[in-house]
Amino acid sequence: MKSKVIPVLLTMVLIIGVFAGITLYNDRGTADEEVVQKDVYIDVYTPKKGSISLSSDFIGKIEPGQQVNVFPKLPGEVITANFNVGDHVEAGDVLCEINADALRSSISQMQAALGSAAAKAQHGLDVAQQSKETYENSLENGTNTNLIAAQAALKTAKSALDSASVAARSARKAWHDANSDGPRDFYTEAQLDQFRDATVQADLAEERAKFAVEQAQDTLDAVKAAIEDGAASIDNSIKMAELNTNMSDQYIALRKLQDDLSNATVTAPISGIIEQKNVEPFGIASQQAPAYVISDKNSMVVSFSVPESVRGNMEIGGTVNVEKSGRFYDGNITEISTMVNPANGLFLVKATVEDSAALLLTGSTVIVSTDINKAGDAVLLPISNIYYRNNEAYVYVLEDGFAKIQSIETGIVNEEYAEILSGVSTGMSVISSWSPELRDGAPVKIAE
Repeated sequence: MKSKVIPVLLTMVLIIGVFAGITLYNDRGTADEEVVQKDVYIDVYTPKKGSISLSSDFIGKIEPGQQVNVFPKLPGEVITANFNVGDHVEAGDVLCEINADALRSSISQMQAALGSAAAKAQHGLDVAQQSKETYENSLENGTNTNLIAAQAALKTAKSALDSASVAARSARKAWHDANSDGPRDFYTEAQLDQFRDATVQADLAEERAKFAVEQAQDTLDAVKAAIEDGAASIDNSIKMAELNTNMSDQYIALRKLQDDLSNATVTAPISGIIEQKNVEPFGIASQQAPAYVISDKNSMVVSFSVPESVRGNMEIGGTVNVEKSGRFYDGNITEISTMVNPANGLFLVKATVEDSAALLLTGSTVIVSTDINKAGDAVLLPISNIYYRNNEAYVYVLEDGFAKIQSIETGIVNEEYAEILSGVSTGMSVISSWSPELRDGAPVKIAE
């Protein structure tokens, strides 16, 4: 009996176990279904319209906004050379001076010669006019008193010339002796200048005396001519004397020398920083090489190159941001090249950068950030709300209490937002939180 009861009991236990297992399986399945059907609490975001841009970085090079090469207009020995590289100068500051002693001497000589020639020409005209009066008087009274007076004046003028010549020779000798090797070390520069000035004055006095003799001689000759040749000759003399008083060419030459003298002092044409200095005292200034290079660094220019696809989205006046050694500077685009650089296939872009502290160094390399694409009045959505499947973008939207998958098309995407071209519009509720239970058709509720 025992052998038969045991198998029966085992069979009953197995049957009960199978039914119990089926019951447990159904209970577990029912429990799982209840978990799926539980509401998912979510946060929502309402898309808004706004502007979006995408920026990129480029390598740029810094140049001064204005740079001037200062060339001396007068070559010669440099007497003084002021300022050094890195110094700030104001427009009009004296940079250097060129030795112009020879030029000053030429100007003095020309002024003396011009003064003498002008006086001589005027005297010639006066003599011619006086001769006419003398002739007419002689015709009236038949006397030669003017001839006698002219002869006496000539004698007096010659005597004065003799005295002036003696004085001039004496002054020249004193100047020569003072400039000899021994005495030159004894006299001061001021005393040497006095000797030189005394010589110049004595020479001028001698010239004036010679001129006085010439005047007296001319007067005498004119008196004789008036008596001998009559009114016709006198009238012709007057016309010639009037022509001689026109000395415009000589005065133009004098003004040219005076202009050259003013160029002996080299001044700064603009305010800025000395970038280069190529002259030193006792050196020679050349008209072919700049003595100084001055840069106005209050406004710098950054140059950078971009591909054609980026150039098409840039415009004059657009903003850039320049970074150098942790410092940032704002700028505006001023130039966009219309010709590609054949060396690199890129287009050159320039922008001004304000740098009142002059921290940006000429020729230094910087990072330039600027917008390469932008859109206005665009539907914007945070990129954290967007999912991708098979390279296609989609979002979850709230619709009648359920989550719904909505395919979207994006445009510009930056680090925070994406431009939505289609699929989502303003006013829609986009699910902005994530949950493992979130799926298409899942019942959802907005978290409070």
